[in-house]
Amino acid sequence: MLTHLDFLLSTQKEELNRLIKRIADLIIPEKIICYGVRTSFYRNWSCVQQHTEEHYPTFDLLVITDKDEEREDHVTVQMVEQFSTSTITITCIAHRLPTVNSQIEAAHPFFCSLYEKGLRLYEKNDRPLSAPPPSYRNIPTKELAEAYWSRWYGLAKNFWQVALESLAKGSHEITVFLLHQCVEHTCIALIRVFTGYHTNTHNLSRLLTFIENFSVLLLTAFPGITKEEKELFSILLRGYSDPRYQEMYEVAPDKVAILVERVKELQESAESLYEGRIAMYSQVLETVLPMFNPSQNV
Repeated sequence: MLTHLDFLLSTQKEELNRLIKRIADLIIPEKIICYGVRTSFYRNWSCVQQHTEEHYPTFDLLVITDKDEEREDHVTVQMVEQFSTSTITITCIAHRLPTVNSQIEAAHPFFCSLYEKGLRLYEKNDRPLSAPPPSYRNIPTKELAEAYWSRWYGLAKNFWQVALESLAKGSHEITVFLLHQCVEHTCIALIRVFTGYHTNTHNLSRLLTFIENFSVLLLTAFPGITKEEKELFSILLRGYSDPRYQEMYEVAPDKVAILVERVKELQESAESLYEGRIAMYSQVLETVLPMFNPSQNV
């Protein structure tokens, strides 16, 4: 397991250390392990100011809590992610220690990858993690990856087809809900194929962020770099709950039409990622996570 992130700026290391201390003081976890880092890099220049460079890292954390932790895991996640700042973003998954150990002992590729390659940021005591079995392979088998894809992406394609039927009928509110389900299940399919990890969140932001550990290709569908783009993604993001719980929910037909095209683009990117992943099984292949890529531009 790693213990250093040498590519970080000293100021970023200091801020990360402060954040980890605050998280540990509030959550009192058993361990905090970083399983991915991405750095957004911006260059600025104009006639009225000198050239400047800015770095904005995102840290993906596994927070391991005590076996007797009373909080639900999703509550822990929400509490941890509130520590994100304007310069550092924290994303989180949370599991109790017995769950993590049982997954490692069962040779789960995602948790075994964390055991071997994760960055240890905090430990409350010397209570160790279990070790992977000697015979474990650090990847899902090709057959298992294909089964994951058939199951979850098969559902995504069904949601897509019904969304098109709903759109043809002018049922825009239902169309948005179905598009949300399409994106959700597409993301789940990719995460299972690439890491084996099973996530139970409906939050598209969390799912897409998780996928950034092994690809930024899906960002092209929803880049979120303008006010209009953020509004568009927000409509999709709320598509899981707003159509069901808001009595006066409405969505503009032109926005729905754009969302349909964007989701189609996202699915095409997902299929490309899957095909590339399956093609690589003839080579020596390891689980993608963690992917520490300090030079990645967003």
